[in-house]
Amino acid sequence: MVPGGPGESGTQMVSLDRERFTPGVRRHFDIIGIDPRGVGASSAVHCPRLEQTDVIARDDAEFNTIRAANSRFAEGCAARTGELLRHLDSRTAARDLQQVREALGEQQVSIYGSSYGTLLAGSYAELEPKRVRAMVLDGVVDPSVGLDVAVEREAGTLDEVFTDFTTWCARTTECALHGRDVGGLWDWLVERAREAPIPSSTGAVADDEVLLSRLYQLLYSSRNWPAAAGSIKLALEGDAGAFVNRAEPDSATSAPPPPSPAVQPTPDPEYHPEGLHSAVVCADRPPPYLDRERIDALARRVSERAPRFGEYVVWSQFRSCVGWPTAGGEARGAFHAPGLAPALVLGSHGDVATPLVGARAVTEQLPGSSLVVLDADEHGVYGWTSSCVDNAVERYLADGILPPPGTTCTVS
Repeated sequence: MVPGGPGESGTQMVSLDRERFTPGVRRHFDIIGIDPRGVGASSAVHCPRLEQTDVIARDDAEFNTIRAANSRFAEGCAARTGELLRHLDSRTAARDLQQVREALGEQQVSIYGSSYGTLLAGSYAELEPKRVRAMVLDGVVDPSVGLDVAVEREAGTLDEVFTDFTTWCARTTECALHGRDVGGLWDWLVERAREAPIPSSTGAVADDEVLLSRLYQLLYSSRNWPAAAGSIKLALEGDAGAFVNRAEPDSATSAPPPPSPAVQPTPDPEYHPEGLHSAVVCADRPPPYLDRERIDALARRVSERAPRFGEYVVWSQFRSCVGWPTAGGEARGAFHAPGLAPALVLGSHGDVATPLVGARAVTEQLPGSSLVVLDADEHGVYGWTSSCVDNAVERYLADGILPPPGTTCTVS
């Protein structure tokens, strides 16, 4: 089990999410979670706290503030972490999966990679294609495109999913904003928060970037739509607590059980995920440019397709690498794994983090592979909402049988 993020712990995911694997899969396989290098029980990235700055740089002064803060942060990470910080890209980390396979004494392994973990899983498949018995990629990162193309895809999908959310609100009383103009109210709320941050009962305030960031997260899954509507309603009433208090679980999901003592990590006061994220992402998919003028031009162009979220998505993705010691560069290129057994690729029509177009592209990059599409708005589809998807995964992993091309599943 190769986790996403980057920064998620595979050992914790196995403990917390073991039940997402269907009984047939659990009968056939030992499920082994891996903490990739820099994460959890592996040698962790240690960093100072990242100084808070605006996400969107609206002038040179704000851009210089972001760059200086990121440069100081990177220097602090390097001083605390050492040489490891320069070797966290997915192709290098794939060699760790090779070491795990060898330590287990297995000639072949079956891999389930989710979200950003699909890039690590695919990189391992490139390294040892004959050692991969089967591979499921769920919520797929397309390695063939640069960050500029990726953010345009994500922003466009995010605006489309927001429209799906407003349509759901119009037809169901479960939505706290049922019967109201949700799109218009949201646009007004964001503009108001840009001019004057909205207070909360906790004392914290939410500006427009906080609102956009939190709703972006909530739109990862349609299961969060009731929580999203409730959060917007409260903010309209003058309390942005649901946007600033991210420690509270989303109402659409139940709190998971605590991890077992065997995988409960010791709290690390110097582990801040922003450092790992920048070290991995800025190496795997370095921005093609890092100057304010071209980032701003891209944001304006993307906003023509995605007026609500385009600017924020572009800046939130590029900003992490501004001032980080990684030069702009080319995309790493499509997966190339001659001799790899056909893989099973999973996606959904409304995946805001890894849009479906990327899953389609990766299916083509891995000859003979099959794509299953969930007709829903979800990031990651196995083990959550569809028996059709779950059955396809179980049959593939247990028996090696791929579903036919063009398979579409629904929520059940």
